[in-house]
Amino acid sequence: MSTIVVSGGTGFLGRSLIKNLRLAGNEVVVLSRNNNFPQNTKYSVDYNKSIAPNKILNYNEIKTQGLPQCDSLISLSGQNIAKKLWTEPVKKQLYDSRIGINNLLKELVEKSQKKPKVFIGTSAVGIYPTLAKYSEESSPVFYEESQIEENKLKGFAQRLCFDWEKSINQVPAERTAIVRTGIVIGPDGGIFKELYKLHQYNFGCSLGSGLQPFPWIQIQDWVGIIEHLLANNNLNGVFNANSPYVVTNHVFTTLFGNYIGSPISFQIKDWILRLLLREMSSILLEGTFVLPQKTLESGYKFRFLKIEDALLATMADF
Repeated sequence: MSTIVVSGGTGFLGRSLIKNLRLAGNEVVVLSRNNNFPQNTKYSVDYNKSIAPNKILNYNEIKTQGLPQCDSLISLSGQNIAKKLWTEPVKKQLYDSRIGINNLLKELVEKSQKKPKVFIGTSAVGIYPTLAKYSEESSPVFYEESQIEENKLKGFAQRLCFDWEKSINQVPAERTAIVRTGIVIGPDGGIFKELYKLHQYNFGCSLGSGLQPFPWIQIQDWVGIIEHLLANNNLNGVFNANSPYVVTNHVFTTLFGNYIGSPISFQIKDWILRLLLREMSSILLEGTFVLPQKTLESGYKFRFLKIEDALLATMADF
């Protein structure tokens, strides 16, 4: 049995990961802004203690008590980038919830007597350059080894991801892995739940050109990649967490609507989203075509390669 500390483990991704880690017999300690694990979900303490964390500590507690000794440290920390308009105060919150927490983990690990064997930090595929329209003939494709040059960063989201990864690499550990996460599809939160609400009111639609890449991953595969990195001591560096079969926004929204029996009824023009969301509209109107080359070469086998299968599996658990 291993002891695994998960920072930011009370969110959509963390709940699914902790469930699997606990079922595998690990002791899991969650670090969070508060001491409450989310209720009213199938991952809550009341629902099943065997899949809830063994202990939850808030960040103020660990500042005084120190980091719990652990074999593995995982950072999932980061407020939802699409929840609020990107005002300057919100941008600071997004930075502090990512870079600030990782800087705290760095300080705590440096002070601890036993360093974790592995540190896994999550980032996003938003670190790669984006485009509004994908063309098979001319659009660039990005991999884990693609160079990201600081002087060529464009926009807040890419800069946030770049600085996020810098903070991950500063946390001392025997080995470090960075998981660049695509758009996660799962029944307990994220885009699936939000889109389902919109379709209930016949607001299902495609965005902008509809041709922007949509790099997706089913949550079981996202959890599987984390477990794969924990289990294989030879794996370090960057790993893309998205299906090798990237689709466009229009393909995804059309399939989603058809599968839940509420076809998309209109398209929102890009100028409307830019007017309403301003700078934040970029994460809806643009995407990156990225492939998980290193992830596949490391031996990970995706359970869900095609978006159709991912949506059906998610609907079955919804």
